[in-house]
Amino acid sequence: MSQIIVLRGNSASGKTSLARALKAAHPQTTFLIAQDTIKRELLLEHEGLHSLTPKLIVTLMDWALDHQLDIILEGIYEQNTIERFTPF
Repeated sequence: MSQIIVLRGNSASGKTSLARALKAAHPQTTFLIAQDTIKRELLLEHEGLHSLTPKLIVTLMDWALDHQLDIILEGIYEQNTIERFTPF
């Protein structure tokens, strides 16, 4: 059964460094989903009501779970955003 590890917190608190270290320690069994990478580099978007970032994160989580990978979910998530992922 896959596990989901959520690393959330303030900017510059070490989330990304920890997420990368976890991924490096378990490269074959983990899938890193970094909110900033998706938002700023893949989608080139800013925060807003019509942000595609949460939808893409859910799609990536589905894919990782379908492939029996553990998920490292890293970002500055509000509690209500994390609750969107509760079906997992």
